[in-house]
Amino acid sequence: LFNGSPSALVKRFVSIGSRVLWSAEKGCCATTEGMSRKYSECDPLWPVPDQDTGTPFLNSGAFMGYAKEVKKMISVGSKEHEKAEELYVHKMQRINPYMFGGDQLLFCFLYAHAINPKSSQPRREQWRMLLD
Repeated sequence: LFNGSPSALVKRFVSIGSRVLWSAEKGCCATTEGMSRKYSECDPLWPVPDQDTGTPFLNSGAFMGYAKEVKKMISVGSKEHEKAEELYVHKMQRINPYMFGGDQLLFCFLYAHAINPKSSQPRREQWRMLLD
């Protein structure tokens, strides 16, 4: 999808029905726990795609979406980062995993594990996040 012309890209994005669409890659997303201990391990709870794509993991290098969902995603991500930083400052964990794992780890967390506390619905479903 991301290799097309701008008009083809927008047309395809709209036809997919996603509100936030991420580029995908073969490399796995690590866990925040693993990154807290300064090693990268693949996330065993990563949501399995409906079909085998060969690139089942989120790549934070390219995404597109509607402003409302992207703004919410960044707001929730910012709060998650602040929570991790607070745990680090109070020495409840060795490092802030988002400082070590960067935006890739933070966005992987939002895609795979973030839950809306009001509805118990995964954020990826709430925001209709997809990988392509």
